[in-house]
Amino acid sequence: MTEILPNCNYDFQVGTTFAWSGIFQFKGRTPDYSGNKTDEPVDLVIFGDLGAGPVAIPTIDSLIDVTNEGEIDGMLHLGDLAYDLEHQNGRKGDLFGREIEPIATQVPYMTIPGNHDYGKNGTHYKVRYNMPVNDVN
Repeated sequence: MTEILPNCNYDFQVGTTFAWSGIFQFKGRTPDYSGNKTDEPVDLVIFGDLGAGPVAIPTIDSLIDVTNEGEIDGMLHLGDLAYDLEHQNGRKGDLFGREIEPIATQVPYMTIPGNHDYGKNGTHYKVRYNMPVNDVN
């Protein structure tokens, strides 16, 4: 997506010929890449070591609350997302995706793989989280 306008709401839906998601909405904000400095701050939530399932629910609920307040511009998850995305044939990664969906559908949700996200070769991370530079080795 290019030329996202600030303070505009964008509706989107993802899917294939077999299934479609619900309709989600996010508010646009495009940084000024022209080299002109701006005094407008960017508000990010930065965290790591989250996990999935019951152990992560209190933190995920707090992240959802912060997201729903509409005062943040994005999140940066610094690794160890679900603690083994490929566990049980990827079902743990699926659970984690469902749990963060209320966040990742509203604000940019950028990830960096941690040592517990690699699995055998990082495939589950690479397939699930296509970041601007996604070179898990």
